[in-house]
Amino acid sequence: MIDYKKAGHFSADEQKMYLWFRNAKDRFLMPLSCFLAKRRIKPDMLSLSGLLMMPFFVYFFSYNPWIAFFFLILNLLFDGLDGSVARVLQTPSAKGEFTDKAVDYFCFAIVYLSFVYFGLLSPFWAAVLLLNYAVMQSLVIFGQMMDVKLFPILRPKLVIYLFFLIWLISGQNFFDPLLVLLSVYLFVSNYFIISKIRCSL
Repeated sequence: MIDYKKAGHFSADEQKMYLWFRNAKDRFLMPLSCFLAKRRIKPDMLSLSGLLMMPFFVYFFSYNPWIAFFFLILNLLFDGLDGSVARVLQTPSAKGEFTDKAVDYFCFAIVYLSFVYFGLLSPFWAAVLLLNYAVMQSLVIFGQMMDVKLFPILRPKLVIYLFFLIWLISGQNFFDPLLVLLSVYLFVSNYFIISKIRCSL
């Protein structure tokens, strides 16, 4: 039986940073989280509400990317609220965490593929980054299950969202250089993760 806490997608050091960020986020969202909790809004409902923002993101992207960005912000808000509300209600669970992560990755995939479809990302470098990211996630989970101490790794999602905002404001597309840098970074990180796992066997 796998301990879902051990088979996480964060390394031990990343867990410390994640918990610090989560606590800061919970304090910021506390008034809204308490408001929703008092009305018995369930965390899964918030996760699915975030997912419902994605069709609007895709639809409005070709008409007005700023409106699409608004729905992306709503998606991130719902993503942040589901865990906060669960902790206010004192109902965090493995099922809830699974739903949260599954929706989170699915939404990121929709945004990422939308960027490729609308020409913001080079399909080749987008595929290279996605492959390296998938390998990295698998290695981190495997390393956690093997009790291997891993180093913190930069996750590309929020960085890509930030460069989307830069594109909206400036009109300059820096995505391809970003994808190259992130791909190289993840490739090197994967090499060192594999080395640490091999040394532990």
